[in-house]
Amino acid sequence: MNHNQLEKRFGVTAVEMGFITGAQLHEAMAIQLDENLRGLEHRLIGQILFKKGYISSIQIIAVLDEMGFPRRFYLCEIDKGAGLQATGKAQT
Repeated sequence: MNHNQLEKRFGVTAVEMGFITGAQLHEAMAIQLDENLRGLEHRLIGQILFKKGYISSIQIIAVLDEMGFPRRFYLCEIDKGAGLQATGKAQT
């Protein structure tokens, strides 16, 4: 895991990997900002993208892998229906 990988954000990585469009990322960022300003519970960009159906749980894992996050740190926080186990592997 190199320094450049850690500096890159989830959304930018997802766009670069072709999983989402720039417009979808901007929409998710606007939702995140709006929710934060209204004092709602903070959601990660990946959570918002997943809930909108723009990205799959497998694609989220691929982005996190690309960013250099160790799989043991992946949690089910994306969404209970995301099909992810605590290890970050897709459920079968």
